[in-house]
Amino acid sequence: MEGTVVSFVPDKRYGFLAGADGCSYFFHLSAFRPPQPSSAIGPGMLISFDPTPSPKGLRAQSLRIEPTHAIQLVAPASFLVTKADRPRSGCVLSEIPRIECRSDVSIETAKAAVIALAVKLGANALLGLSYHRERGSEGNYIYSIHGYSGTPAIVMDERLTTNAEDIRRGEQAASVLVARLKNGYLEEQERLKTEKENLWLGIRFIAGLFLLIVVALVVLY
Repeated sequence: MEGTVVSFVPDKRYGFLAGADGCSYFFHLSAFRPPQPSSAIGPGMLISFDPTPSPKGLRAQSLRIEPTHAIQLVAPASFLVTKADRPRSGCVLSEIPRIECRSDVSIETAKAAVIALAVKLGANALLGLSYHRERGSEGNYIYSIHGYSGTPAIVMDERLTTNAEDIRRGEQAASVLVARLKNGYLEEQERLKTEKENLWLGIRFIAGLFLLIVVALVVLY
């Protein structure tokens, strides 16, 4: 199995690996083949190892440093929502203009709506999430309008690997996600355009009908 070094304590000669299976593995410097000095081990290194269960948890044995490797793109396990413009880890492959949803029901409703819209558009992340509030009124009744906005994006985690097939599959999956977001954005723009055109047609129809009624009244009287 392959994994990356998450932490290593030189004085104690042990550390932890993040395995490709998503599990955490304890390792000791003495388990490297061939033996390695403490100075050769650091966070982010790609390591091949034999996963071994032990009474104290998962342990990595027969560790080997992989000097030649490349990056595998992996989609996050769940939809990412962050107030930051960029994720803490991974890379942003594509993004579209910011979207916004508002609600006079509750803050939670507005937030859920903007996340749902981002998912509908094909994003797997919403970056730069921000909240704002406005005031609305009906007669003497004053109420709050809650708004959330953010940038829908495609974010991929990056893993080191020596497996060319994993690299190819990751690139292919990333291409599919990017295309889905682009198409979702174009479809939404077309929907909004059609909605606007239909609104104007409705207004013109009502205006024309009103004009006909006025003319008919003038003729009759």
